[in-house]
Amino acid sequence: MQPSRLQATHAGKNFLIEDGGGGVGYYLYVFDKNRCTHDYLEDTVDLAKQCAFHEFAVPLQSWNASFES
Repeated sequence: MQPSRLQATHAGKNFLIEDGGGGVGYYLYVFDKNRCTHDYLEDTVDLAKQCAFHEFAVPLQSWNASFES
Protein backbone atom coordinates (compact mmCIF):
# COMPACT_ATOMS: atom_id res chain seq x y z
CA MET A 1 0.00 0.00 0.00
CA GLN A 2 1.31 3.45 -0.96
CA PRO A 3 1.37 6.42 1.45
CA SER A 4 -1.25 9.04 0.59
CA ARG A 5 1.45 11.75 0.35
CA LEU A 6 5.03 11.65 -0.91
CA GLN A 7 7.52 14.49 -1.14
CA ALA A 8 10.84 15.12 -2.85
CA THR A 9 13.24 18.01 -3.36
CA HIS A 10 15.28 18.43 -6.52
CA ALA A 11 17.02 21.33 -8.29
CA GLY A 12 15.70 23.90 -5.81
CA LYS A 13 12.08 22.84 -6.22
CA ASN A 14 9.77 20.87 -3.94
CA PHE A 15 7.50 18.13 -5.25
CA LEU A 16 4.43 16.58 -3.67
CA ILE A 17 2.39 13.57 -4.74
CA GLU A 18 -1.01 13.41 -3.06
CA ASP A 19 -3.94 11.02 -3.32
CA GLY A 20 -6.78 12.85 -5.05
CA GLY A 21 -9.36 10.81 -3.14
CA GLY A 22 -12.40 9.04 -4.47
CA GLY A 23 -10.30 6.97 -6.87
CA VAL A 24 -9.60 9.98 -9.09
CA GLY A 25 -5.84 9.35 -9.10
CA TYR A 26 -2.77 11.10 -7.71
CA TYR A 27 -1.82 14.74 -8.05
CA LEU A 28 1.79 15.77 -8.62
CA TYR A 29 2.44 19.34 -7.47
CA VAL A 30 5.60 21.31 -8.21
CA PHE A 31 6.54 24.19 -5.90
CA ASP A 32 9.09 26.93 -6.45
CA LYS A 33 9.59 29.03 -3.30
CA ASN A 34 6.25 27.86 -1.80
CA ARG A 35 4.37 28.77 -5.00
CA CYS A 36 2.72 25.95 -6.95
CA THR A 37 3.95 26.27 -10.54
CA HIS A 38 2.66 23.00 -12.03
CA ASP A 39 0.13 20.31 -11.23
CA TYR A 40 -0.54 17.01 -12.96
CA LEU A 41 -3.10 14.26 -12.40
CA GLU A 42 -1.89 10.70 -12.91
CA ASP A 43 -3.65 7.36 -12.42
CA THR A 44 -1.04 5.87 -10.05
CA VAL A 45 1.77 6.94 -7.73
CA ASP A 46 4.27 5.29 -10.06
CA LEU A 47 2.99 7.30 -13.03
CA ALA A 48 3.23 10.51 -10.97
CA LYS A 49 6.86 9.65 -10.10
CA GLN A 50 7.58 8.94 -13.77
CA CYS A 51 6.03 12.29 -14.74
CA ALA A 52 8.27 14.10 -12.24
CA PHE A 53 11.27 12.21 -13.58
CA HIS A 54 10.55 12.95 -17.25
CA GLU A 55 9.47 16.58 -16.79
CA PHE A 56 11.87 17.68 -14.03
CA ALA A 57 14.53 14.91 -13.70
CA VAL A 58 13.43 14.09 -10.13
CA PRO A 59 15.25 10.84 -9.25
CA LEU A 60 12.80 7.99 -8.71
CA GLN A 61 14.47 7.00 -5.43
CA SER A 62 14.21 10.51 -3.92
CA TRP A 63 10.57 10.23 -2.77
CA ASN A 64 9.76 10.05 0.97
CA ALA A 65 6.53 9.75 2.94
CA SER A 66 5.17 13.16 3.97
CA PHE A 67 3.35 13.70 7.24
CA GLU A 68 2.73 17.43 6.79
CA SER A 69 -0.78 18.61 6.07
